[in-house]
Amino acid sequence: TVLVTLRPFPEYEYGDYVELSGEIERPRATDGFDYREFLAQQGIGSVSYFPSVRRVGSGGGNDLLRALIGLRGHLRHGIE
Repeated sequence: TVLVTLRPFPEYEYGDYVELSGEIERPRATDGFDYREFLAQQGIGSVSYFPSVRRVGSGGGNDLLRALIGLRGHLRHGIE
């Protein structure tokens, strides 16, 4: 499993299919904290910082969860 760090924009929606292109590396060590071991406990063995991203499709994921996320967005928009 790879932990990917992306820039906040453009935004991607739940269920979007994306294609990533970048370097995969081992997690960086930090002073006083074993980040590599922390991620390993969560099943993550590699990281990729700010790869290029291209949306290649949509409609993936769980249908119910996608509908609930859409409803939340409509309600949030109505409140704003």
